[in-house]
Amino acid sequence: MRPAAQFPTFSSSNVLTEWPPVMIFPEGTTNNGTHLAYFHTGAFVNGCPIQPVVISYPYWSFDPSWSTMHGAFNMLGLLCQVFNQMEIAYLPVYHPSEAERLDPRLYARNVRAVIAAYGGRPITDLAYKDKCKYEELAEAYEKAGK
Repeated sequence: MRPAAQFPTFSSSNVLTEWPPVMIFPEGTTNNGTHLAYFHTGAFVNGCPIQPVVISYPYWSFDPSWSTMHGAFNMLGLLCQVFNQMEIAYLPVYHPSEAERLDPRLYARNVRAVIAAYGGRPITDLAYKDKCKYEELAEAYEKAGK
C-alpha cells in the first residue's frame, strides 16, 4: 500500500461561548501526504486549547488528495476505485503555553510539530501560494510541450 495522504486539522473552541467546535485546516490546501506544509496562524490567534486531528486517506492506486488534479479528473479517479478509505486520529488536546498565547506563529509551529511527529512526516515551510505557483508552471510546461 502506498503512503497515506494526510490532512492535519484541529478543532478550536472558546470556553466562553456555547458555539460548537470548529474544524480548521491550517495548511489551507491539500497535498500528497509526504510532508506537512506551513500552518497559517489565523486559527491560533485566540490562544485557546485545540485538539489536533489527523485525517488520512490510505490508497492503493489513486491518490485522493487533490494534489495537482482538477476536480473532474479527481472525481473520476475516486469513482474508478473499488473503495476509498479514510482514517481519523484524534490527538490529545494541546494547551498552549503563555509564550504560545502571545505568539500565534510559535503556537502554529509547535502544533504542526506535534502532528508531524504523530504522522512521521517531515515539515516544510512551503504554503498554498507555492502550490499555486507550481501548478501555474506545470500548466505552462504542459502547454509548451503541445
